[in-house]
Amino acid sequence: MAVLGQPSPRKVVPLSGGPADLQRTKSEQPSIPPTRRVYYCGVVIEDVTQLVESLGDVVSPESEKTGIGRSTSAPNITDSTNTVDSSGGRKRALTASTAFNDVLNELVTTERSYVSRLRTLKLSYADPLRKFARKKEEAILALYEAKTLFGNIDAILPANEAFLVDLEQMMTPAGPSTVGGVGDVALKHIRDLRAFDCYKQYYAKREEAQAIFEREMTKKSSTGFAGFIERTKYSTESKNRVGLRELLMEPIQRIPRYTLMFRTMIKHMAADDPQRAKLIEADELASKIALAETDEQTKRATVMYCLERSIEGFPPNLISNNRTFIDAIDVEDVPTDVPGSSYTNISEAGVATATGPLHCTLFLFDDRLLIVKRPNGSASGRSLSGLDEIDRTLRT
Repeated sequence: MAVLGQPSPRKVVPLSGGPADLQRTKSEQPSIPPTRRVYYCGVVIEDVTQLVESLGDVVSPESEKTGIGRSTSAPNITDSTNTVDSSGGRKRALTASTAFNDVLNELVTTERSYVSRLRTLKLSYADPLRKFARKKEEAILALYEAKTLFGNIDAILPANEAFLVDLEQMMTPAGPSTVGGVGDVALKHIRDLRAFDCYKQYYAKREEAQAIFEREMTKKSSTGFAGFIERTKYSTESKNRVGLRELLMEPIQRIPRYTLMFRTMIKHMAADDPQRAKLIEADELASKIALAETDEQTKRATVMYCLERSIEGFPPNLISNNRTFIDAIDVEDVPTDVPGSSYTNISEAGVATATGPLHCTLFLFDDRLLIVKRPNGSASGRSLSGLDEIDRTLRT
């Protein structure tokens, strides 16, 4: 407690004297620079109203001087949004054009890298192993395994080299007048030249090739297959640093990557762009190749081959590329008591008992019906004719 007569220890704080004191207080405050926030946005945003509001107040020259508040002369967010909306169409067009060019450049760049890897696969792995296989004393793989492992890489490489030449020509100033646009180039190689049909054969042998690769890799030997690919991978040339397993998968993955890039480009093309329709058709054809779908003419020829090989007395005039096989239906023909028929032992119920029913198969075509007798009822007509394994036959 304070002693009477002595001054109070409490600090006296004077009250504000009015506007003059307030103005003096503001002038005495040190100038503190405002905190600035910088945002980098890597995506395209059309409606920016909420985004701008979330970033805070706009920093203006006046607010930088005072260090407080927001200047009344700062641009209004609504006005900024209206400006964005008014020029949104032009900006979206520029964005779509930029995105299209980015994907187009990616197509050319990745194709160049892909062709380089195909050359490595053929020159550094396929050619030496197949060459060694021709001589028993030098063979690392048997000749059949060496050929199956690399499939028809000799056909795939020139097909993609030609495709790359046209793509690079397309990117030059004279490209549109010489090879056309990306739709022209893609359709030329996929539809007109059918250059990428060779991928179907490569796909067909992949399972067997993969089995050969895994089997040979288990044989750990410095002079065998595993030792060869390891030495080749770490050779002095940097292009060989990719392993054989990855190189063998490159052709499997390439066609699906085409379809992905085609569809991305289509999304950024104008609806009236003449290249758009061509690229859509090229994408559809490439998708069928990626799915390893066999064309209808090959399917019809394979069905006829199976039937002719398995059916005794198959009529030659039934073979036609325009005739479509529909289905095979197994039936049993129960003979009736017909004079001169060999099936005469009929029960009271009218069912053949001694000799049994006649096992048949109906092969239905779009314009013909072929009735074929089976030796017994234990096997279906499809299995006897080989139609159950039509997919395996197509792959061979």
